[in-house]
Parts: sequence; structure tokens; C-alpha cells
Amino acid sequence: MGGEAALPDAVVKCAAEGGESLLAKLVGLTKTFGPRVIKALGQSPKVMVEAFEKLAPELKEPALRAAYDDPALITKLVTQFGERGLEIAARHPGVAEQVATNLGADGLAVANGLTRDQAILLSRHSEEISRLSSGQKTQVLQKISRAPQAMLDFLEAHPKTLLTTAAVATFLASKDNILGAPGIDKPGLIERISFPLLDLVSPWIKALFAILLAGIGTYVVIHIRGAWRMHRLREQAIIAETYSKQPIQDRLD
Repeated sequence: MGGEAALPDAVVKCAAEGGESLLAKLVGLTKTFGPRVIKALGQSPKVMVEAFEKLAPELKEPALRAAYDDPALITKLVTQFGERGLEIAARHPGVAEQVATNLGADGLAVANGLTRDQAILLSRHSEEISRLSSGQKTQVLQKISRAPQAMLDFLEAHPKTLLTTAAVATFLASKDNILGAPGIDKPGLIERISFPLLDLVSPWIKALFAILLAGIGTYVVIHIRGAWRMHRLREQAIIAETYSKQPIQDRLD
């Protein structure tokens, strides 16, 4: 239904944008992929057909689904970013718009090399990255591109990393392997140093804490006993002084 309803408009646009050759390409794609091609690519046939033809074969089917579901959005992305816009729509549906809006062509280039889960994480942090200076944004995207899992996991675990100048500088200055090796369960330099130290120091901390508590307890007990003894001595001294001042007859009575 959608393809047939859009057919006249798509034909007119094909004639205006690319003449008979473009119309022949659109008809050929329709024969291969069905009438949904008209709705998916028909809003801007020249731009969309050219981008679609450049896609790898395995991406064409998911790209058509994405463009058919939201032709206006996908056409806008392709108009702005070329085939990269269509590629990310195919690889990561639902993520393309936010990454493109916040990070532009560089963000799309990085996202197209990520897994689905990684692209979602990039999308989640894209607004924070977009607020950085141009140079910092480029550096952050480069680090994510080189070691996506390690970098994105670090941003997830430390969500305030990109919110302060000092934290951003530290993040950019760190070597990729300090935060952990990409794609494998291998700790980074920080983890390799800190975890054994924690294991080593922890028993000593516990022992010192126990000694400290014992010392405090002993001090409190001694202090209380000393105070009680002084109190008893004062009472005895007062009694003795009072007794010595009484007349002898009163004492005998």
C-alpha cells in the first residue's frame, strides 16, 4: 500500500532529479527488493539510490527496513552525511539520529565500526561528548574508535568523566591500555597495580583497625577505673576529715 501510494510522486522526482537513468535504477531495485523501495527511497531518489548502491550487500536489506519505517529521518541523514547515514541506520536502527545530531559525520564514522551494544553506549554519551571543545571531541572519538569496549565501559562506570575539564584531560592523557584492553577480559594498568595492592594492604588495614579498637577500649576501661578510684579516695578523705573533727565523746557514743 505504502509503495503504490508513493509511486506517482517518486516517478516525478526521479524524472526531475535524474531522468530516465535514475528511474530505471529505481525500477530495477523495485524488482529486486519489492515495492517498498518506492517509499523507502522515493523522498529524494537521487541521493537515496546513490547511497543505497554503495552499501555492502548484507546491509541493503536492513537499510531498506530502516528507510521504509522512517523515510523522512533516513532521507535527512543521507542528505547530510551520505552513505554513512544510511549505513548506521542499517547497522544500528534507533541510534542513528542521536549520534548524527550530537556528533556529526565523525560520530557516524565511529558508530559504524561498533557493535550494536557499543553504539547504544556511544549514543548514550553523545550529548556529553558534543559539549566538549572541537579538539577534545575529536580526541575522545579517536580513543573510542581505537578501544571501544574499554573506553565506553569506563564512561559507563564513571559517568562524570566528561563533565569537568580536569577529568577530560585525565581521560585523554591516559593510554588505552591503562583503562583495560579492548574486547577482552584483561585488566588495564590501573587494575593490575591497584588490585594486588588492595589485596596486600587489606589484611594490614584490618589488623591495624582491630589494634586501634583494642587500644581505645583499653584506654576507656583504664580511664573509667582511674576516675572511679579517685572518686572513692575523695569520699574516704571527706569521711576521715569529718570524723576527726567530731568531739571525742561523740566518737565514743
